[in-house]
Amino acid sequence: MAKIKLGTIVGQISGSAGATTFAHGRFGAYIRLRSIPVQPDSPTQLARRAAMGGNSAAWGLLNATVRLAWKVWAENNPITDRLGDKRILSGHQAYVGLNSRLDVIGATNISSPPVTPGPNALTAVSMTASVATQAAILTYTATPIGAGKCLWINGAKTPTATVNYIKNLLRFIEYSATAQASPYQVDYFAIKRGALTLGECLIANCHVFDTATGLLSPPLQARCTVAA
Repeated sequence: MAKIKLGTIVGQISGSAGATTFAHGRFGAYIRLRSIPVQPDSPTQLARRAAMGGNSAAWGLLNATVRLAWKVWAENNPITDRLGDKRILSGHQAYVGLNSRLDVIGATNISSPPVTPGPNALTAVSMTASVATQAAILTYTATPIGAGKCLWINGAKTPTATVNYIKNLLRFIEYSATAQASPYQVDYFAIKRGALTLGECLIANCHVFDTATGLLSPPLQARCTVAA
């Protein structure tokens, strides 16, 4: 692994180019060989890909007026990329993105862009986990989450709490029922990632998800070390 020091020509760099991946850790920027993960093609992955394909095809059925509305909405609602920069999606990308989220929870797709802002973020969140209970418990406010809203959780599991850079590890892991009250048990870590072991670190980026629009609130992060 080679470290790099970025100067005036290139201030920040992230992602992969060919066989090289650019990343950032606690000791600064570095480059490494790109690892290409094996695609297990699980039923969940196949379903997600099929849903995205279906939404992309549905975009082609929208009339010009609706497509223009999505274009304007996307321009007025830029996303933030991994470097913290604002990026404007196309109308097509915005349409597919929101509807693909709605597909995850089995909610009704939308043909027109949202006319209301996204939901408010949680005001506080914390998490505990133990080997004895094999459970990760989130506690949060405000509680319960409002009607038509649910928790949307991106999570990661690391061997120890010393791993600070986890952006590349975070994955969507699960969502709650609507109007879910605190506390909430996160089943993913123990059921999908194996038994909880002493000293592991669990991370959960918690959003509020609007099931009518597909919009997410800004995340609030909870971390915990698995106790005995």
